[in-house]
Amino acid sequence: MDVVNKALNKEQAQALQNESFEVLVQSVQDYAIFALDRFGYVSTWNAGAERIKGYKADEILGKHFSTFYRQEDIDRGHPSHELEVAEATGRFEEEGQRLRKDGSLFWANVVITALFDKDKNLTGFLKVTRDITDRKNAEEALKKLNAELELRVLERTSQLQLREKELKFAKDQAERANAAKSTFLANMSHEIRTPLGAILGFTDMIVEDNISGEDRETAKEAIQRNGQLLMNLINDILDLAKIEASKLELEKESVNLASLKQELISTFQSPAKIKGVELTVEFHPNLPANIISDNVRLRQILYNLIGNAVKFTNRGKVKIFARPRGGSHMAISVEDQGIGISEDQQSTLFQPFQQADPSITRSFGGTGLGLVLSRNLAQALGGDLDLTESELGKGSTFTLTLPIVEDFDFSVKEEQDVILSAPDSVRIMVVDDNADNRRLLSITLRKQNYIVESAADGLECLEKVPVFKPDIIFMDLQMPRMDGISTTLELKKRNFRMPVVALTANALKEEREKCLGLGFAEYLTKPINRTLIEQAVVRNLADSTVRK
Repeated sequence: MDVVNKALNKEQAQALQNESFEVLVQSVQDYAIFALDRFGYVSTWNAGAERIKGYKADEILGKHFSTFYRQEDIDRGHPSHELEVAEATGRFEEEGQRLRKDGSLFWANVVITALFDKDKNLTGFLKVTRDITDRKNAEEALKKLNAELELRVLERTSQLQLREKELKFAKDQAERANAAKSTFLANMSHEIRTPLGAILGFTDMIVEDNISGEDRETAKEAIQRNGQLLMNLINDILDLAKIEASKLELEKESVNLASLKQELISTFQSPAKIKGVELTVEFHPNLPANIISDNVRLRQILYNLIGNAVKFTNRGKVKIFARPRGGSHMAISVEDQGIGISEDQQSTLFQPFQQADPSITRSFGGTGLGLVLSRNLAQALGGDLDLTESELGKGSTFTLTLPIVEDFDFSVKEEQDVILSAPDSVRIMVVDDNADNRRLLSITLRKQNYIVESAADGLECLEKVPVFKPDIIFMDLQMPRMDGISTTLELKKRNFRMPVVALTANALKEEREKCLGLGFAEYLTKPINRTLIEQAVVRNLADSTVRK
């Protein structure tokens, strides 16, 4: 009897304890505490749940707890995932957004505990939800405040650094420079994106299977043309930077004027004809056959002047006339019948980042770098570039003057025919960590019937050289594991005597001299130019013993 009484007393105590706990749960206001059956349907509901979620007990009991979730969470199965995790691990907890009855969202900390009977069978779940919206808002506000504070500190630091560096410059000069640069950047963005857009668009066209042969050729020509435009633009920017830093380097060599004249005709005759513009090129017979100058820079100036003349002339003529001037100089005039330049606009014509009229940029494109760069190049060559005359609506004439330094030994220095082994017996190795550059150069050389092997870095090159035995190596300088300079020095230690040509995107004179001093046969800058590559092969193999 005592045993029975003790059991009854224990059951009564347990019931009283459960009842007390139930009262406690029901009275809690700050937490939503409610039970779910093992399928996720709400079976109990407390006052905190009603306050936080907005549902009364008779509105929610028997409803699935996914009612409190956003539709996108339901679509991705998140509610059922929570129950699966809780059943498997005993507990699931997360912070996320939940729905109130009125459809508003709030941030919640959710804890789901799985309930099991004495036989470890799942009987349901207990879910506790706490509204943490205020905490989240406070955290976001704090983040925003910290971000604003960091931004203010950064701005203040930048301002102080700027003032320390630029105290010597007058305020009005800085404002004018900034305005000009802003215009330049806007123009530059257009000038870069235009050819880049064409390149990307036509590239997409080429990879399509159903493109016709004619369209494929059109796309290839457009990619090549716009790629060259982009390259010319980048070169102009780099050249201007070199000029401003007094680091422009000239390569004086013999320039054959007859070849130059023919090149100008072949280059600009077609674009002029397309526009209906008559192009004439005349060189006075009293000019010497050859002069000493920088071949590349001279062409750069003339290409810019003639290109502008054709671009700004919609009908009429463009005339290029070269003649002696004063015995020691020559003048090359580029005369067009284009839009012309007003007197007011002429004052800013040779200033960096300027065009005669902003509307010109909208109508014809351009960055405003061409003329200032051309004048600086002309002066570096010992001459000058001037606007000789111009009238708005009638055309302009620009005149390039250059010193005449005759090359009397030109005939002696003409290149002799080089007799080489057949290309299919010449072995060339390409070493570059960039797979696209490596593939492009390899394809270019194979099209010339050379035998080509490639390596992704210096270590791979050292492994392949004894087996492949190349007659010439094209070596990228910056590579992982082992760079080009270290690789070339190691090849020399191993008695490799064939020429190694450096390939790099670094066009600085110091780097070039360093490479040549370390034993490189040549130094070529990227992007890869097919003609220069072929010339480099011919030059270097002419001076070495080619395997038969």
